[in-house]
Formats: sequence, C-alpha cells, structure tokens
Amino acid sequence: MSESKKEPTLGGSLSSSLKPNTKKWDPWSHASLPPGVLPPEYHSARMHPALGAPSASPSPSPSPSVERGIQIGSAPPLAKRMSRLGTETAFDVLGRVRKLEAEGKSIVSFALGEPDFDSPRHVRDAAKRALDEGQTHYGPSAGLPVLRDAIARYISRSRKVSIKAEQVVVGPGAKPILFDTMMALIDEGDEVIYPNPGYPIYESLADFLGAKAVPLPLLEKDAFRVDLKALEKCITPRTKILVVNTPANPTGGVLTHDDLAGIAELARKHNFWVIADEIYSEILYIPQYASLLQHPGMAERTVVIDGFSKTFAMTGWRLGYGVMPAELAPHIARIETNIDSCTCTFSQIAAIEALDGPWDEAHYFREQFQKRRDAIVDGLNAIKGVKCLRPDGAFYVFPNVTQACKNLGLKDSREFQDKALLDAGVAVLARTCFGRKNPGEDQEYIRLSYATNLENIQEGLRRLKAFCEK
Repeated sequence: MSESKKEPTLGGSLSSSLKPNTKKWDPWSHASLPPGVLPPEYHSARMHPALGAPSASPSPSPSPSVERGIQIGSAPPLAKRMSRLGTETAFDVLGRVRKLEAEGKSIVSFALGEPDFDSPRHVRDAAKRALDEGQTHYGPSAGLPVLRDAIARYISRSRKVSIKAEQVVVGPGAKPILFDTMMALIDEGDEVIYPNPGYPIYESLADFLGAKAVPLPLLEKDAFRVDLKALEKCITPRTKILVVNTPANPTGGVLTHDDLAGIAELARKHNFWVIADEIYSEILYIPQYASLLQHPGMAERTVVIDGFSKTFAMTGWRLGYGVMPAELAPHIARIETNIDSCTCTFSQIAAIEALDGPWDEAHYFREQFQKRRDAIVDGLNAIKGVKCLRPDGAFYVFPNVTQACKNLGLKDSREFQDKALLDAGVAVLARTCFGRKNPGEDQEYIRLSYATNLENIQEGLRRLKAFCEK
C-alpha cells in the first residue's frame, strides 16, 4: 500500500503536490536526466564521439593522502588544515547504499536527513516566474533586501522578538552561514563548545579553523538536553563560542525555556558568543518553541542559524540565513562576497513566497513527521535489546542499542551500522558519526531519520527486528 493511501491529504490539487515523489531521477546517480527535462541535443551531445560516453563510475573520493594532508605525487603538499577537516558520514553511507542498490540489493535507508516531500508547489511556481522574468543576475552579498525583510518579519513573529532586516544575512544554505560566522569570530586557540552527540560539522569547522573543539556531553537520562552544570565545567577564559542546536540532530532533543535561560546566564557571565542552530524550529511536536533570542542580553551575542531545507523540503535549493547583531552582519556578508558572491536570485524570490505565502504544505509535512515519529518509536521499542526515547522535534530518533549489540556479539554501534546494512538491508548511522565518544561513555546508539514514508518505516522496522532477534 502506498503512503498516499495511508496518510491524510488536504484534497484537490494541493494534495497531489504533497505526496512524496518516489519515482523521479536520482541526483546521486550517473544516469542521464529523463527525456523532457533537457532538450534532445543534450542527450545526444553527452554521447558525441568527441566527448566520449558519460562515465559510469563515480568521481574518485579523496585519497587517504589528501585526508592526511600528505604530499600528492610530485605536487606541493596540501595545506595542513585539510587534515583537520571532517565530513558528514551520512553522505558516505548514502554512497554505500547506492552502490548496494546498483548491485541489486534492496535497502531501506534511514540515513539521510532529507524530507521525502517535494518543495511546496507555490514556491516552485514562484521560482519559475522569477526565471521567466529574467531574475538570473547577481544580487547583494547579504541577500535580496525584500527577502531579508521577509525573514525579519518571520523571525519576529515566530520567536516573539523584534528583528530588523539589517540583522539578516542570506547564504546558499545554512551551513555557509555557520562557516562564515565561525570564520568571523574564531582566532586560533579559541575554544568552541559544541553538543556531543551533535551535528558533525560543528566540530569539523572548529578544528579546521584552528580552534579547540570542546565537546559538551548530551545524555539520554537528560532527554539529550544541556546539563548546565556540565556546561559550566566546559567554560574557560578561552571560550569564544557555544553552539546549541534545538531541536537537535541526531537526538531530536528540544531545549526548554529554562534550559535556555541558564545558557543565557552563563553566556552573559562569561562573555562568549552563542551560535543557535534552529534549522528544525518548525518541526516541533510540543506547543511552544523556545529561542535564545527571547532572553535578556542575548540578541547582542547570538547568531541564529536557520533556513528553508527542512521546513519547506527545499534541501536542493541551498537557502539559509543567519540572524545576528546588526554590527556583525556586514562582516558575515563580506565573507560571502569573497566566497559565494551572492545567493541564487530566483531561489531567494521563491523563498519569499515560502515565508509569506500559505503554510499548508509545511504544516502537512510536520503532521506526517509526527505520525512517522510515533510509528518508528513504537516499533523500535518492540525490538529486543533496543530502547528509544520519543523526541519532541526534528525527524530523527536516537535509540540505545547497547543490549542489542551485546546480544549480537557486536563491539559497538559502528559494527551494528555495518551489519545492519549488509545483513538486513537497513541503513542507519552509528553514534560516532556525530562526534567522538565522550570520556566514560559506555552506551551505544544509532540514528534513524524518519524522513521517509510509513511503508519504508514499517519494512525497515520489520528487517531490524528480524536482525536483532535472530
């Protein structure tokens, strides 16, 4: 049975745009685009004798020598900082999934944190109109003024604070704004406190820029929220930035108003910046979202990172933004000038429609994620050796598989990840994909993204149950 038959839709033409599109060209594949997407000349040109046939093999990954910063061949060596740059292991696992699928193996993937819905129709239509109107030229590095206005209105409304357009910088994704902010604020030797387990790019960027990355343990017994006493122990005179993420990747944990009040008090007392990653703020299953911007003295020392990828299923559009002190914004925009020049103009016009247009589809996405969350949590807790909290936000679960690993004779969650993929045909991510284990940490976890349809979730749970209880 397909998901569209199981899950409620909104009716009419709108509902048809909400169905997850599972039969379309895969951008990760090396197959030609389907007929009709590009003119016939494109397909024939790809096979022109002068050009040669399209390659069937993926682009080579960097060699171990690249990752270690060692000299490659007779060329001068890479910059030493390249040895400190990490990655997102989800993309590595996805590559393995695609390889296994190409070999004919059936895989249910819970690996990638990407909504399976298409972007809202009115947003796509706005981009098409902008293209037809010739909106294909450079724009300001900080973003189109009309989009910055729209973002300021949205943040003011959703966080119940007063934000002006000059506090907003738009980038080609939320990640570039995160990178820009760290580059603007960090000197070598500064310390960056980041959540662990957490989004791996926080640690990667801190390391890359020559800072000392200081992990802040998030524990299951605290529902993966910040322990303020543990945070205070991480703070030193060298602390420059604290990164918080709520709702969180990979745990789905959500910080409360009191949690954030405690963080704000420490930030004011010790005078450090806070980068608040709020990219999942609209994927929330509790009534009220709490933001650091709501606390006294935090607007002048907080950079909020947000974007369009998760809320509006616009991952491929590459649209994000930062909300920050107005005095910091020109510096972040100057980094954008040096790196990206500006963000795609017609995409920004579509983003205005996303924020100011109807939210029916975004709300539908959230409703479906909540149903999927309940299904996957209930299913995981029915598997021998698995325990799973019910997260309050995002679209991830982070079950404890310590006992399952023991039952299966597996050393850790990394072995669980590998065996589940090869033996059960289920792709999950090991706890160590989200940071090195904290000192004394003796539990094993995996992350599953439930940004996939209920049919896949049910089949994946069936396979995991059979795998764990064999």
